[in-house]
Amino acid sequence: MFGDRRSLMRIDFAQTRLAVEEMLRESIARFRNEHPEVLVKRLTLWGYGFGKCAHVLLETSDDRAVFGGRFGEYNDNEYGRIYFDDWWPDLYACPEGEPYEIHLHGGAVVRTMQSEQGNDAIDRPLFGLLKDVLAAADLSGVRRDKRLALTVEMGSSGLAESWEAAGG
Repeated sequence: MFGDRRSLMRIDFAQTRLAVEEMLRESIARFRNEHPEVLVKRLTLWGYGFGKCAHVLLETSDDRAVFGGRFGEYNDNEYGRIYFDDWWPDLYACPEGEPYEIHLHGGAVVRTMQSEQGNDAIDRPLFGLLKDVLAAADLSGVRRDKRLALTVEMGSSGLAESWEAAGG
C-alpha cells in the first residue's frame, strides 16, 4: 500500500518533543532572568512544519522586553526557537505518493501523505505535539499577568488553539 518500507521518510517526533520541551524551559528561564518584573500575558508555541522549526512567542506587559530581539525571524515577538534540521529529513525529498512515517513520543507511528494532505501532512501532527508540550509545561517560572493565555499556532496553516493557563 505504501510502497517499499525502505523509501518511507521517517520523522522522529520523540526527539522533537524533547527538544521543544527543553527550548520552552530555557526560554521561560531566560525571560524570567532578563526581565524579572515583566508580566507575561500570552505564551505561544508557533510551529512551521516545512520550515522544520518551533518558536516561543511572548506577549507581555512591556513590549520592549520582546520586540526586536535576536529571535525575530518570523514574528516580532519571538523569544526562543529550535530547528529540527539535525534529525528531520528533507521533507521536499519525499517521493510523490509516498507517506511520511512519524514516530511519536511513546512509540506510536503515524503515516501521513503530503501528496494528499499538503502541508497539513506535517503541520497537523506537529500542531498536536506542540499542544501536548505546552499543556504539560511547568509554567511556575512565568511571572503571569492576571490571566495567562496559552496558544499554539502553525505558521503555514489556519491551525490555532488557545486556552487559559490553570493556576496563577
